[in-house]
Amino acid sequence: MAIEIPQSLQKVARSAVNKVFNKYLPIPDLKALYDWFEDEGWDEIVISGLGGCVYLDFIASTDFYDDYLKEDFDLHACEIIITDEMRVAFARTRIEFYLSQADDFIHAVELKVLDLPSVFLDCHIRGQGQGGWEVEWGRAYKTEEELLSAYGDMVVMDSKDISDEKILKL
Repeated sequence: MAIEIPQSLQKVARSAVNKVFNKYLPIPDLKALYDWFEDEGWDEIVISGLGGCVYLDFIASTDFYDDYLKEDFDLHACEIIITDEMRVAFARTRIEFYLSQADDFIHAVELKVLDLPSVFLDCHIRGQGQGGWEVEWGRAYKTEEELLSAYGDMVVMDSKDISDEKILKL
């Protein structure tokens, strides 16, 4: 459910929605709208969360090794051949672990303007440890799915979102 945008920001909001559906329009300056969401509309940001996210390339570079798999399952003493099925299962386990510890979150903040279809503002909240949270805004998208696809190098919410083939290529 979209939050009601104040009258003073309606023109900016309308520009944001129109830009999504007409690529030839100029890119609107949405800073005032983003600032409003971070203050008055914070609850809308919070409830729009799609899930935690992790960088798949990072996990692959640190965890997707046969030696790590053998160590994790205590298989070093065994003469076992590691199969692709084992690699995928292990990779999904590692991805799920990192997701459970995620400090970064993706939010699709619904923006609704009278007489126009809703769009979703990309809001990426990064955990900075003791430094708090950093909010990064991206562009607006027609759907949540379109927004999520823009994060191709990340895993959002579930390791099942990544194909076996992609895992094996990493």
